[in-house]
Amino acid sequence: LEKHEVFVSPQVLSELKRNMVVKFDWEAGEVDSFIRDFLTVANLVSPPFERKFPVRDPDDIDILAAAVKSNSDVLVTGDKDLLEVVDPPIPIMTPRALYDLLFANE
Repeated sequence: LEKHEVFVSPQVLSELKRNMVVKFDWEAGEVDSFIRDFLTVANLVSPPFERKFPVRDPDDIDILAAAVKSNSDVLVTGDKDLLEVVDPPIPIMTPRALYDLLFANE
């Protein structure tokens, strides 16, 4: 966070909350508190978004569109549909691939 800006869309925050409650058994209030803290260091990218991207899962269109709207250098995701986008408008990579890229010389 010292060297990079983080951008997040409302849709990603909604998915995060759902997954933290359903998959990791967090209480909704705990997730809300985490998200509030997270938004002190992340930039919220709000709609409207262009919706012209060829993504297999229509729910992922806004995620890619938010990354483009924010002028992000890279979209970091574990979502297989996003990772398989052909000719994306910005690079899309897994968290591990970004970590390897950022710390390759250390």
